[in-house]
Amino acid sequence: MLTWLLRGLTGLTLLNVSALAVLCAAYAWQHWLKPVRDQRERRQRGFERLLSRLTPHGVPRVPEREGVGRAESAPLEVPYP
Repeated sequence: MLTWLLRGLTGLTLLNVSALAVLCAAYAWQHWLKPVRDQRERRQRGFERLLSRLTPHGVPRVPEREGVGRAESAPLEVPYP
């Protein structure tokens, strides 16, 4: 009788501990890991936008103008020397 009770309590304890571990992992994901990942992705996109506006020699391209056709607003390309 005591062994069945002990097995039941052990199983219930293991179930609770595993549920607590899953809960902690979900909390860490939502409140620590995901915000860090999202911030890193935002910085990366900003850096990629900055790189796309520069020519190979670091000379800024002409900024795009509003209301101008695509052919006229194409950025200037600086050829390699």
